[in-house]
Amino acid sequence: MTTQKSLVTMIRNSSKNLGPVLGLFAMGFALLCPLQAHAQFVAPILRTVDTRIEGLPSGLSVGMGSFVFSCPAGLSGFFKAVSSLPLTETTYYTTEQTLTGIRLVVKSAYVGHTTLTLPGDNGCGSVIADDTVQFTYGIDGILNNVPKLRITQGFPGVHSSPTAFVENFTLKAATSSIQENGATPLTVAKNTFHRLLVEYDDSFGQAAIQGPSLDFTQPGVSFLGLLINVSRARMSLSSDRTQLCLAVAGVTQCRNRSLGGTISIGNVTLDVANTSVITDNRLFVNWDFRFESGFSAADFNVTAAADDADPFDYLVNGQDTALDLLPWKSLAIPVSVTN
Repeated sequence: MTTQKSLVTMIRNSSKNLGPVLGLFAMGFALLCPLQAHAQFVAPILRTVDTRIEGLPSGLSVGMGSFVFSCPAGLSGFFKAVSSLPLTETTYYTTEQTLTGIRLVVKSAYVGHTTLTLPGDNGCGSVIADDTVQFTYGIDGILNNVPKLRITQGFPGVHSSPTAFVENFTLKAATSSIQENGATPLTVAKNTFHRLLVEYDDSFGQAAIQGPSLDFTQPGVSFLGLLINVSRARMSLSSDRTQLCLAVAGVTQCRNRSLGGTISIGNVTLDVANTSVITDNRLFVNWDFRFESGFSAADFNVTAAADDADPFDYLVNGQDTALDLLPWKSLAIPVSVTN
């Protein structure tokens, strides 16, 4: 079992390798901060922090790490750990929509309060420490009996007053939008290529997103008489971002992105060369495809989904537990395929 002390220590130690955690934010400030040496003493800055994290299941061991950007003389600017805090679980009631109506459910949140001592002068010139505070959250896990810590991407400091931060976030793994030319599409015409831009978001960063896909579906009935969604054309990207696949009418073909070209099955063509992938802390995929004349002119649901990768088991009430920490929330929009 990993104790609160080990959680705090691991968050503190994580500051030794903050590239994956704070990514482009740290790189941007590295360009802004001149390397300066300041001999005179500047009084430290005290800031209170109240935090509340939702979106996680109950029974976890969760902690918060606080970081501030620093520009020490002779070194590139980097985020430095200034505080770590174990969070306390609390519960609250909320409503949830189901197939039969609205129900009342109990959810967990993880809360904490602390006071940060920030450097009065971080050596970054006009970019002061108070403007560069970042927070990450860690969840205790275990792999082959070795304690692990899964760390979120960095969240910015949010001032509730000049001397206080309030960090309230809901961790998520979800599809945020499906757009064509900057708007949600209503129709997709046949015999022309379309580029649907899909945004996939994960609080643990884009590297945690597995198997993003775009699927044109229609309602159907299973052999048991149950209502199901039947896939008519499904495009997917491998988790390592190197391969695109197209599945139509029970046939699946894949092609490495480096080869370019197209994949064609029946009346659907996926343009591998022009399906682009863009990453920051999010994942954007421009799905480039065409429906041929023989494809059904009808109404579809276009569903964009993925999965959040769980790299190890988590400690739930002190026990090693396999867990889908952030179940993916897919996005579906109605679209009409037209002649």
